[in-house]
Amino acid sequence: MRNIFFVPFSPYIMRWVLLSPMLLWASYTDLRRSVIPNTACFLLLCYGLTFPIFPSWDLGWGEVIGATVLTFAASFGLYLLGQGAGDAKLLTGLASLFGYSIVVVAALAYVLAGVTALILLALKRITRKTRLPLAPAFALATALYLVYIGLFT
Repeated sequence: MRNIFFVPFSPYIMRWVLLSPMLLWASYTDLRRSVIPNTACFLLLCYGLTFPIFPSWDLGWGEVIGATVLTFAASFGLYLLGQGAGDAKLLTGLASLFGYSIVVVAALAYVLAGVTALILLALKRITRKTRLPLAPAFALATALYLVYIGLFT
């Protein structure tokens, strides 16, 4: 029986194509208005939950759903501790596209955000009470991770 869902594409290229506009949009709105659009988060989640139907996608249903649920639970916990809800939704949407590799992306994003905060604190551009947007850190961490897997895998 012929597979009607066979579409020859590279998961690596598809991630760049899908993530670039969504993460740029989320970063822009997070920097300007401190809001991450629900539409961007929802589209990322839909993309991630749809792509396992294609045989050339490198993640299976179990990994996608497991990583998405676990990331939602962890990011909801961070939301209860003071992280923005948009950041939690964005991280959940990214988890649907990266599977369990989201741990690497999230860790890198939080390190980048922390270093940025320390630099801005040292320069007295912000105070300890200032809330920094995390979407740009997620975008940069995602780009760095995609470059890494593109070069070394």
